[in-house]
Amino acid sequence: MSRITYLIPDRAALAEVTAGIKASLTDKGIEPANMPKVITDTFFRNAARLSARDIDFWLGFGGYLPAVEWVIAQQSGEGEEEFYARTQYPKNVVEAYSVPEDDLATLAAADLYMQLHRATTPVATTVWPLNEEEGQYIDLAQFEARLNGTVRL
Repeated sequence: MSRITYLIPDRAALAEVTAGIKASLTDKGIEPANMPKVITDTFFRNAARLSARDIDFWLGFGGYLPAVEWVIAQQSGEGEEEFYARTQYPKNVVEAYSVPEDDLATLAAADLYMQLHRATTPVATTVWPLNEEEGQYIDLAQFEARLNGTVRL
């Protein structure tokens, strides 16, 4: 499989965004260790609101969805082997769209990716580029266990 290159996270470029998120959450009294959970809880609330309109919020993360789900799985105590067995996501996709040792930066990058595509990509898109030059894509519809908009919280 070719190298994943499409809008992968750049730790240096995310530094300012992540610092802003940390400052905002710190001002609200949230401890750094709890910040990723606060962000994923917000994702779940947004997903529930959009699901009521039959919009699958999770598809908006595109290729980042497997990395977002890995952060959520870790928060709930799911191990790596269990996660990959359940989701069947390709490990290289999860790794490409994760910021090593920084779940908050991973979530910030995923959110930025979603915002970037919101105005140009139909909300029901399941096929997302991983490497456009080599024609490599991920079709999120192929992963039955993925988070999806039909989940009612």
